Amino acid sequence: MVVGDRPKSHSSALLNRQPVGVGGTAHAEQINSAQDFLNADELPDEGSVKAAVVHRALDLIRDEFQERTWQALWRLTVTGQSAAEIAGELKLNEKAVRQAKYRVLCRLREILRDD
Repeated sequence: MVVGDRPKSHSSALLNRQPVGVGGTAHAEQINSAQDFLNADELPDEGSVKAAVVHRALDLIRDEFQERTWQALWRLTVTGQSAAEIAGELKLNEKAVRQAKYRVLCRLREILRDD
């Protein structure tokens, strides 16, 4: 028998083979955890791998926003200041502070979903 002369049934079986899944339960939990973050309105806890990825993504998008917008996000989510405090310091209204946070987090989710 010639090497390339395999019976058709064997060739068909190879072509129709489904890919083998990888990861298991731990992998699924990580994916679900990342998805939870993408749907959340907060940044992940410091020290986690997720936090490192998020901080790298934040570094990548920072230049896309005005400094006041960035400061509003950072102070609201990282330092825990109230929208009222931030609004007074940055000469914005509270709605603008919350909108800044929303815009940056939307862009962050967008970039993280693309990767």
